[in-house]
Formats: sequence, structure tokens, C-alpha cells
Amino acid sequence: MQGKTISHYRILDRLGSGGMGVVYRAEDTRLGRGVAVKFLPPDMARNTQALERFQREARAASALNHPHICTIHDIGEFEGAPFIVMELLEGQSLQDRLKSGPFEEPELLSVAVQAVDALEAAHAKGIVHRDIKPANLFLTSRGQAKILDFGLAKLSTPAEGDETQLFLTNPGTMLGTTTYMSPEQARGEDVDARSDIFSFGVVLYEMALGRRPFRGEMMAVLFDAILNKPPDPIEPGRISPVLGRIILRTLEKERAARYQTTAELHADLKALERSLLLSTITMSGAAQPAASQPGTGRRFRWEWVLIPLALTFLLVAWRLIPRPSAGTSTRSATFERLTEQPGEELFPSISSDGKSVFFASRATGNGDIYMQRAGGKNALNLTADSSADDTQPALSPNGDVIAFRSERDGGGHFPDGSDRGIGEAADGLLLQPRVVAGRQGNRLRYGKRLAARTAFHHQPALRGRHRLGSAATCFCRRCG
Repeated sequence: MQGKTISHYRILDRLGSGGMGVVYRAEDTRLGRGVAVKFLPPDMARNTQALERFQREARAASALNHPHICTIHDIGEFEGAPFIVMELLEGQSLQDRLKSGPFEEPELLSVAVQAVDALEAAHAKGIVHRDIKPANLFLTSRGQAKILDFGLAKLSTPAEGDETQLFLTNPGTMLGTTTYMSPEQARGEDVDARSDIFSFGVVLYEMALGRRPFRGEMMAVLFDAILNKPPDPIEPGRISPVLGRIILRTLEKERAARYQTTAELHADLKALERSLLLSTITMSGAAQPAASQPGTGRRFRWEWVLIPLALTFLLVAWRLIPRPSAGTSTRSATFERLTEQPGEELFPSISSDGKSVFFASRATGNGDIYMQRAGGKNALNLTADSSADDTQPALSPNGDVIAFRSERDGGGHFPDGSDRGIGEAADGLLLQPRVVAGRQGNRLRYGKRLAARTAFHHQPALRGRHRLGSAATCFCRRCG
């Protein structure tokens, strides 16, 4: 065959052979491109059923225009031998790749997502492959996965009256490669898309662990394992728990317990792939040093999954938070004016019971701290004893103390006996006091801005209409 020209295809060399034919590398002399030409062996060409299966492969694959399915260019016959012209793929089959050992999880997911995407397209057109196995999955040198050999494919939803679309096997006929058969295939039952899902689960298991889930040296033992026994256990830590659950679900004996569609399987694989990508980006700084340590090359890192899962949980929780309906209007809120001081009223601080508001105002010319009861008419000046500016009031949690910023002299004492007010510093202005409760009493928190000096003071708050004290005092451990 080598060196011959068939139609406008010049045969260059032999690429390999399979159960349904011999494949040659050829050149399309019209378009000047490389192609693969698959011939049905002469003894099989005389077999009516084999010929129909061979032609069916061409029809099934040509109906699927998909980047991860090997493209069919032409079909014909030469000296009584039918042939199919396909795209020429450079790379290796998954079967050959598995000889080097199992896949790392990111690479496995990349191949799996592409292959399941192709199966989803086939199933959407009612085409069941029925012979998914590593030999029928091709990995190109550009990193693409391609599904080959639709020779056993059947149309599960044939058009009425179209005899060419009806599958050719009778009930009770077993077709497919034994090791990758679904239980229903092994029993010779009719199959649907879920059979491909089981077979692909066997492939996924082998890609992840480097061995098959069902094994037996004799055919009867292998059939018994496929039909009746669970897959070999997956050792903890070999793969992520999420991938393990996906694989085991594809390998359920009962069709109703498996993924019901490849679209569902594709969505789960894609979600896991995105999670791993996100965690790889997040953990890249830590992952690179770990990879350089001896013996850690194949150890699974739980962070790759836990961090994306946590982010996903937070996103779901956020989406479940009740929100106002479209008809709810915020304009129904009512507002009540609390203060009547002239000029600006700043830095409001509300008491924990919601009945009083403390604020700063310059109604008397200098800054003072005022308290206004809800529903009251007149605000009470709490710092009238000083002509210095007092601003930024902050009420303690129990309502007994008000801390505020003050420009008055002295400003109180630190515990070390210095003559600075609490919070005063020679090189900066300390702003926004906040009183918080501590084990040994109230504590003051504040921010700092480089500027003139100032100090924080505190004023006893009011209970009812009576003061607890009159003069503003230092807010420090010794005095407070």
C-alpha cells in the first residue's frame, strides 16, 4: 500500500492498526495537507456487519463537528477495500501515555474535561460510543484530547424509518473492550449514554492511580468483578477526595446511581479544575519550595482543594442571605431630628440604650461636648467648665464614661507620672478616641496624626438628669 495514490491521497507510511482497520499516513494532494487513511482489512471487508460498522464510524464521527473528536474528511473505496480519511494527529494515545505512570491531578482534569466535553456533544446527538478506552483517546502534541474510533457507536434516538441509523447488534450481543465495559454491556443489555460514563470512569481511575479498578486474569473473574464487586479501594492521599467521589460515582453498578448525563459529569470536573487552578495561583508561593523537597513530587496538597471549597462556601452563604424583594422600598424609613444647636454638630456617639446622643458643637464659640436625650428639647453642655476646644466624643460600652479629644492644658497624667494627658505625644496629634471594656476597666484606643499636641480626657456620663461628676478628668489607669 505504501507509495500508492488512492483518489487524491498519496500513501506515505503505516501508522498502526486496530480491531477495525489499518491506518496509514497520507498526503492530500489537492489541499497539500497530511491526513490519516484508515482501511478496513480485506477479510473484514467481506463481512457485512463489519462493513456496516466501519461505515457507521464515518457517519457518526462526521456528524460531530467538535474540537475533541477526530474529524472525518472523506470516505471511499479502493480495490474493494473501504477507507475513511481522517485528520492526522501528532502525539500519542492515552494507552501509550499510561505506560509512563499515572497523571498528576491538574493534567488528568485537563484531559478529562476535554474528553467528557466531546462525549457530551456526541450524546447530545444521540450517539453512544460504546468503546471508551485509553486506546481510543488520543493526546496531541499541543495538549488536546481527541476521541477516536466510533466503530461501535450506535444512535440511541434513530430517525423513524431511517434504517441506516438503527444500531446493528441484536439484544444479548456483547460489544466493547472487556476491561472497560459497563455492567449492562457485560450482560449484553441495551446501553445508553450512562454506559459511556461508566467506561470513562474506568479510564479516569486508571489515569489517577495507574491501575484498573476491576481486575482478573481470567475472563470469568473479570466479568464477576465488573458485575458484582466494588472497585479496588483508593488509598487515602493519592488523589483529592473530590476527584475520588467523582470517579466512584461514575463506577456505580446501577445506572440510576451514576451520573445521569455527561453534562453533569462535565460540570463537576470543570468545577474541580477551576478550584485547583485558583488554589494553585493562591498557593504558588508555598507550592514551589515544597515541590523541590525530595519525595514530595506526587504528594497531594489538601490546600489545593480546601481553600477553593471555603471560598465557594462563602459565596454560596452570601447568595443565601435574604434580600429585600424588588417591591421593597427604602423610602418608607422615617427620620427624627434630635438636636437643635446652631451651627455644625459633629462626631455623634449614641448610647447603648439608644436614648441619648453625644456630639460636639461650637454653639458657645469654642468646641464643647453635648448630650441630647431622645425626645428632649435642650442639649446639655458637659464640658462648659473649659474654654478649650473639646471634640470627638466616644461613649464607653457601659455608658459611664465619655472620652474626647481636648486642647486644654495639662491633659492629665500617664501612669508613669509624666504631666501629659493620656494619649498626648510631643510629635503628633492623636485622633478618634474609642472607649472599650477591658478586664481591668475601660481602655482608650485612638489614632495618630503628626501635628500639634493634644490630649484625650474623659467626662463622667449622665444617669437620668443627674451628673456623676462635674469636672473633666484625665482618662488613665491611675485616675480612672
